[in-house]
Amino acid sequence: MNSTSELDKLSALIRRERDALLYRWREQVRELPSAQHLDAPTLNDHVPQLIDELEEVVAEYNILRACIHDLAQANGLTLQGEPLHILNRVLNGAIGLAVLLEGARLRDLIDRSLPTKP
Repeated sequence: MNSTSELDKLSALIRRERDALLYRWREQVRELPSAQHLDAPTLNDHVPQLIDELEEVVAEYNILRACIHDLAQANGLTLQGEPLHILNRVLNGAIGLAVLLEGARLRDLIDRSLPTKP
């Protein structure tokens, strides 16, 4: 199975199981010392938006992947073998970087919502 269909399945799964994912995330985050005092509204404030943004990023990169394939095919090129693997590694790496950046942004938002220490 190619990585595009796997990412599409992951996107659909996240959309379908969003509430359960958020519940599980809140339970695990509350175990972190820095977040134990945070209430559900504070935790919920940014995470649903983050999930939506991550889903959007994955969708955008998959559209780009399809457009590159269509462009190649329209010009008589068949992406397979090493060129296909390189393209997939680059796009999957970009998706991974976007996820890391969103995670860092979320950590920053949580840190800013914590009370300042005297």
